[in-house]
Order: sequence, then C-alpha cells, then structure tokens
Amino acid sequence: MKQLVVHIGIFAVVAGMLWRLKVARLPSRWQRWIDAAEVATLAVLVGMVAVAAYRNVTAPEAWDFPVFYTVARNAVDGVSFYDPAELLPTFTFIQEQAAVPADWLQEFGFWYAPPTALILAPLGVSDFTTGLVIQYVVQGAFFAAAILLLHRFYPLRTGLMGLVEMTLLGMLFRPVLSAFQLAQIVFGALFFLVVGLWAARDHPWLAGISLGIGALFKHLLLIPAGLVLAMRKWRITLGALGAVAVTAVLAGIAFGFDVYTEFTTFGPGDRPPELALDSVIESLNGTLRRAFDSVPPGPGAIDAVLYPPYLVIAAVLTIVTVVVAWRARRGPLSTELTFSLIIVLSLIVYPNTLYNTLPLLIPPLVVLLFAIDELPFSRPVTVAVVAIQYGIVASFAIPAFLALAVTWAYLAVCVTMMTRRAVPAAAEAEPAM
Repeated sequence: MKQLVVHIGIFAVVAGMLWRLKVARLPSRWQRWIDAAEVATLAVLVGMVAVAAYRNVTAPEAWDFPVFYTVARNAVDGVSFYDPAELLPTFTFIQEQAAVPADWLQEFGFWYAPPTALILAPLGVSDFTTGLVIQYVVQGAFFAAAILLLHRFYPLRTGLMGLVEMTLLGMLFRPVLSAFQLAQIVFGALFFLVVGLWAARDHPWLAGISLGIGALFKHLLLIPAGLVLAMRKWRITLGALGAVAVTAVLAGIAFGFDVYTEFTTFGPGDRPPELALDSVIESLNGTLRRAFDSVPPGPGAIDAVLYPPYLVIAAVLTIVTVVVAWRARRGPLSTELTFSLIIVLSLIVYPNTLYNTLPLLIPPLVVLLFAIDELPFSRPVTVAVVAIQYGIVASFAIPAFLALAVTWAYLAVCVTMMTRRAVPAAAEAEPAM
C-alpha cells in the first residue's frame, strides 16, 4: 500500500506541475501558493536525500560505495583492483573498520574498465567514511550542475522558480534517490551527458569529448557516441574516441598497462551467470532473461550478451533508430530530439543498465517537454507520456524497462512524423528553376 501511495503521489505531482507549465494556466491568485508548495516539496526531497546519505555514512550500505572504495584503496596502494585475491584482504579490512555488510562477496569483482579507476582512486586516499562523504559532495555537485544546465539549455519556466521546478523533475525521478542511497557515480555521467546533448548541435567536438569523459562513469555513453554517425555527426564520434584513448593511456601510466590483461581475466568475463537475471537490471537483456528465466550457460559478459531473443530485438531497435536518425532533418530541435532517441536506445540495449542508471533518462524527457510545441502530438499527450514515466519508475511492481520502451517509441514516432512534415515544407521553399 505504501508503494502504491508513493507511485500515485509522484505521478500526480509531476502531472500537475507539467500540466500547469505546459497545458493550462491557473489563476494568478493561486500562483504564490503553488510556488510555495513546490518549494516545500523540494525541501522535503532534499531532506530525504540528506537523511539517506547520513544513514549510509553512519551505517554503510552493502552497495555500491564499498565496491568503489575497495578499488580506490587498491589503486592508491598500487595493487590489483581486479584480482579477487588482492581485493578480498582490502574489503575484509574495510568490513572490520567501517562495519560494511558482506553482501558484495556474493558477486565479488569489479566490472568497470581500468580508466574508471582514475576517478575512483582519489577516494582511496582517505578512510572509508571520509571517502564516502567526499563521494556524496562530488556526485551531489554533479547532479546540481546537471540540473542547472538543463534549466539553462532547456528551461520549462524562466527564473528561480523555473530552476526549482527543474530540480523537482530531477529529484522526483525515483532512481535518483536510489542512486544517492547507494552513493553511485551515475551523476558524473548525467552531467557529461547533458553537456554532450547540448553541444551536439553546434559544438560536436565538445559533445564527443564530454561523452568520452562521461563514459568513465557509465560505459554506455560510448553507444550514443558511436550511433551519432547516423546523424552525420562524425566529429562527436572522433571526439569521444580521442577522450577514451587519452584516458586509457593515462590509466595505463597510472596503474601499469598490465591492468588491461587483468581486466580481461578478472573483469566482466568473471561475472557469475545468475547476475544477468538480477532484478535491478532494467535493460532489454535483463528483462527478457527474467521473463523466460534464462540463465546464461556460463559466467562472463559474453555469455550474458549472446542471448538470441535479446540480439534479435536489440538489432531491430538499433536499425529502426539508425534509419530514423539518418532521415531526420538537422534542425536545432530535431538534432536534440534525435540524439535523445539514441540515448534512450543506448539505455535499452546496454546489457547492464541498472535501476540506478535510469537518471540518464531525465535529459531526453526534459527535451521532450522543451520541444513540446514542435511535436506532432498535442501538449496534453506529451505531458501525459512524461508523467507516466515518472509513475512507472516509482513503482517497483512495474518493470522500469517499460519507461525506456515507451519513451523510445514516443521519440521515434515524433522524429519520424516531424521528418515527414519537414520534407514537403523544404521542397516548397525551394525556388522554381
């Protein structure tokens, strides 16, 4: 019952706020009271995040920061952060010193590529508690900066209250609270994704570099960096590849180039097969495997990915996305809408998209709202589509994957219809010969 109340409450708040912003103006005499209610709601949400952070600092959760800190300590000490034999003593020490639960031992290992250790290593200079506080400060700053940039680039309302409402949109998205509870690093990826989304239109090199750096936090950002070739944005791809190459070399210099051999030996290739069905995975692969109770035949990421139903559906979705992106006009809004479509596809097809990875869906939803007057559907329809996604991810009874699927479908239809509408208009505008 409690979850149902939260589910309905978040949907109602988001739907009401967006309806007032984008569909119907309320009497001005109500404005002050509504603004006050929004500020109060934001204060409550900030308080909830602060309480979650405080609880994690005083009584650490088993996930995700203990993994990051163990890797950070080994990176600072100059020992392997992939070899379980080197990770276990460090984690055991942390367990004893900070009373960290031993849940990680059930899925023991580090699955990120070596360059990610570059952003984790500074956390290992201090003790566990101090490192966790620093993690919250840094990731909180990334989240705040991402919201500020979204408000600046795609404002839903001008002024300070516009920033309040954009922050509400961010914090009412329930995976955001989940990411804060676990001290995740997803907000670094969110910040660089927002920069890349904005820069894709006029600053492709910056967009590519942003995606390349953001991939240190979440590797799935390399997928849109490659698929933007369908938008003829090759500079973005080259910029991302350049950033990845530089960080790869820096990781080799910092940790020794044999770290890449260790990554191939003990990294994702050593993952237990049961992880592919974990309930926190919201990707197409995880959703299909749970639906058919299909455990990979062996350990490792390759066996998890080589799942025929996933490969077929992912290929179809990718082909459709590439075709839609290739045909789309390169107007200011269509660029961002098409890029948003590619971002959502990336979240769908990346095998390890977790529930706390879903904050990366926020920028595409904001772009939909910002472009609401250009879309082929009415304002109420778009508001309903966006609000429904907030309701879906707020309910643990409904697979959050559904939010990705609905958003992708809506964006694909919108971009396709806008392209068809733009082609005759462009032909009519051409002077007769």
